[in-house]
Amino acid sequence: MHRLIDTSTSFYGTGIPPGEKLFKIGYGTYNNRIIALFSKSENEIAYSWSDPPYSSWSDGTIITSNSANQPFTALMDGDGNIYIAYTNSSAADLEVIKLTFIAGAWDIGTANTICSVGNNYNPSLEQEDNGDLWVSWCYYDTNSLEYTIRVKKSTDGGNSWGLGPTDTGTALSTASSYLGYTALKISGNKLYAVYCPNRNTLYQRSYNLSDQSVQVGSPAPDFLYQRSYNLSDQSWSSEEMVYNSVQIDYRFAIDSSPDSKLGIAFIAHTVPGLCFKEYDSMGIGGTYMIEGQDDSSPAVRYLGNIPYIFFARNIGENQNVLKYTFLSEGSFTPSQYLNTGIKTFDIFLLYDASAQNKYQDCTSEAASVDSADVFHPESSALIKNQGDAIYLGMNNRFNYFYSSLSTIGIDGSVNYSYWNGDEWETFTPYSGAYNFDSSPFKVYLWEDIYATPADWQKREVNGTNAFWVKIEVGTSYSTPPIGTQITAAPQCEYLNLIYN
Repeated sequence: MHRLIDTSTSFYGTGIPPGEKLFKIGYGTYNNRIIALFSKSENEIAYSWSDPPYSSWSDGTIITSNSANQPFTALMDGDGNIYIAYTNSSAADLEVIKLTFIAGAWDIGTANTICSVGNNYNPSLEQEDNGDLWVSWCYYDTNSLEYTIRVKKSTDGGNSWGLGPTDTGTALSTASSYLGYTALKISGNKLYAVYCPNRNTLYQRSYNLSDQSVQVGSPAPDFLYQRSYNLSDQSWSSEEMVYNSVQIDYRFAIDSSPDSKLGIAFIAHTVPGLCFKEYDSMGIGGTYMIEGQDDSSPAVRYLGNIPYIFFARNIGENQNVLKYTFLSEGSFTPSQYLNTGIKTFDIFLLYDASAQNKYQDCTSEAASVDSADVFHPESSALIKNQGDAIYLGMNNRFNYFYSSLSTIGIDGSVNYSYWNGDEWETFTPYSGAYNFDSSPFKVYLWEDIYATPADWQKREVNGTNAFWVKIEVGTSYSTPPIGTQITAAPQCEYLNLIYN
């Protein structure tokens, strides 16, 4: 599925990897209904929902218009109720709103304050089986000008937290001059806190959920730590370093398995690339170095006891492909594309109407970031004269392409068409006409995959059968364009996952 739900003008949109934004009802009349939460604008949090097969979504419903332009997070309980924790726009207080699920709809409650002291950012929520709620977040002391990762608890469904709004909770980390990020997850009888308080180090601590007392550990500087809470203990466990790298920041995510493991996926720029560690009752295991590439936005989910990791792979400026991998027989499988329509083109052809060898396969050149390498060898241009054409080909339907040029075209124009089974059907791209006269440029051929023409069919071009978009010169160029990179990869970031 690749469906446009709404548009966002917020800086974060769907948030950062430690946050949760996508949920599914798991029972009853509305079983499998999905709800997506997102920042619609710099001050608005909204939601949209859909039922199988998820081809249409409800109009966005505004939850609050008092959110700061900062990441928020959410949690769905077993009854379909949703709790949303966010930074408010007026005073940087940390607030929570409950959406009560009634007869297929979510009733939006009033905001309750978690912390009204200092400035509060990047919350994470978790809930015990008895309904008690936990929140961790990054607290900024406006007097000391330092940040700490803190945690609080609510025993009345989020109406009140700790000793009240002026209670800053329990510090999990020592003070830092850097904004920190955190995630909570219950696994077995422990509540785990994984956090990066200083940009570079990930830590872990755990807490025993049958206990109410909390003691503070003392993290070493400049590390990413993980923390857990054992339900039979009287305090948080000692802080344990998960990994030390450079600028881990929010580039991590966690999940728990049915057999009580905690999985931690993170981006370590010193590798560089995607890494994974798993924690059980015996401690943290070894580090899996999964990808040695420029990756971002990790997300991890257990399917059974098998960890699956989803991430965005950068393939060029403002271009990311969605990929995934999973643990099998002691190692992670080679990563695969999550969406076969969001990647480099399966086949990229240039056609020179006046050339002796009219077709030129530039698939590898269009995929690479090498400058000025996408051109037909006889015209030395991407396209030039009337009748010349670009053929964008995929094994699956696609709706978008990104154009990066070393030389922009002047004076020329092009026509777009697809094969309808009988002829080339002309159309105007959803985002408007693009004549390769600016760079970089994002072209939405159609709004989304569901909006692609019903009669679009594969056909053979130069011996290759594919879904083609033909871009043909209608008016010759005085200065023809020369390409650097042309792909079907948008700037996909900040993944959110559910079981489906």
